[in-house]
Amino acid sequence: MGIQFRLSPKLFRDLQKEIAQDTAVEQGCFLLCSEAKTHSNHILIAKRLLPLQENDFKVQKRDLLSVSPSTMLRVSRMAQADNSGICFIHTHPMSFGTVGFSMADDYGNVRTFDFLNRMVPGKANSALVFSGDMKAVSGRLYHTANSWKHIESVSVAGSPSKILTMNNDSIKEETRNVNF
Repeated sequence: MGIQFRLSPKLFRDLQKEIAQDTAVEQGCFLLCSEAKTHSNHILIAKRLLPLQENDFKVQKRDLLSVSPSTMLRVSRMAQADNSGICFIHTHPMSFGTVGFSMADDYGNVRTFDFLNRMVPGKANSALVFSGDMKAVSGRLYHTANSWKHIESVSVAGSPSKILTMNNDSIKEETRNVNF
């Protein structure tokens, strides 16, 4: 089953404003997502951006980002109230053209998705990491803290639509005229 991630043009613009302005350190935020399943696809649909403030981070450096436990709890409660899954998004500001999850991401995501999957069970909880220029992204859908699958495509609906497709464990920007 292919895993797809979809954003509206407005949400993608808001996401860019939120995480692409300051490339001195890694940036992060959350999205609340719904999901749809077909016989061949699992589609995550971004619904709402949850920006983070400076005090929401436990650590925020050029090559490391960690969200505070109180922020994780607040975001989880919002997802519970909205009956949504959670997508954790962050940047790798020094990456351009391609991007992937780092060893620090792998380590941190075990704890993050152990918590999120306990707080929001049965929902599609995921992660996206964007390059500093927002032109490449890599994604994962976490079934458990240690079990995940690659998100195979990311798309931004619109006219023309922006299709971000999988390429070597990263997703690169491509613009197509596609209607959703």
